[in-house]
Amino acid sequence: QQLLSKTLFPVPGLKTIDGHDMFYMKPARYFPKETRTRDVIDNLNYVMNAMLEKEHPCTNGIGFVANMNDWAWANFEVNYCLQFMLTLQSFNVPVRVELFLIVNPPSWFGAIWKIMRPMLAPSFRKKVKVILRDKLPKYLASGFEEFLPDEMEGGQVNTEELVQDFVTYRKYYEWKLGGAHYYEAPSASIRSGSDSRDHDSQDSDSTRMQMMMTGHNSIGASSTGSGSQVSGLSFDEQSAFGSIQSGSRDSTEENEDDDASIDDDLDLFSDVGWD
Repeated sequence: QQLLSKTLFPVPGLKTIDGHDMFYMKPARYFPKETRTRDVIDNLNYVMNAMLEKEHPCTNGIGFVANMNDWAWANFEVNYCLQFMLTLQSFNVPVRVELFLIVNPPSWFGAIWKIMRPMLAPSFRKKVKVILRDKLPKYLASGFEEFLPDEMEGGQVNTEELVQDFVTYRKYYEWKLGGAHYYEAPSASIRSGSDSRDHDSQDSDSTRMQMMMTGHNSIGASSTGSGSQVSGLSFDEQSAFGSIQSGSRDSTEENEDDDASIDDDLDLFSDVGWD
């Protein structure tokens, strides 16, 4: 059912300019109040593992494009964002995401980037490109429009059919393997306790978001003798987040070489409405 929501799926034939296979997400289809965080993370794990069944992605890594059209605050939640970013950085699946394209973000995405940035290791931040749709030719292989979902400008492939074909193929493939079940992430302990919080944590997440935006060190982290901690996370989430924070401290925080590439045509902090 989660795959059929058309939230996240692989796109056959769509490749980065360096030849990496890509998967696609429409984050506006995910609503934290309606869908468990675990379901969308399992969706992500499943898709990436399916891509790793081919030799080239397994050896050389993959790419990810997030179509941010129609995305709003109702589609965002801190716990979901953290778990998603950890998964992209190999905490659940042994995969290398070599390119992360964030396409057509809203003007206030700068507020979200302030939250996301400390969740990403410096080496991973360099792989993030925040762009407008017209910059896709800079990052995708020639002729990408032929494979791009048609819900993006210039895309020529029916989105519904892309998803249906993937689901049909996976059912057949797993039947051939002897009835394989829906993939369960080996590092599911990172998500320990998250399901019980998914529908009950909106107020606490709003508080944490406010803390993050008002100058607390490292997305609301408090420094202790053992390192930074973030209130409300499980022990395993703290450990994973702590390893990223440790890497960030080892690099110069303001070093532009360790940051994402943000399109010069985007002014992502022009409409941030935080007090």
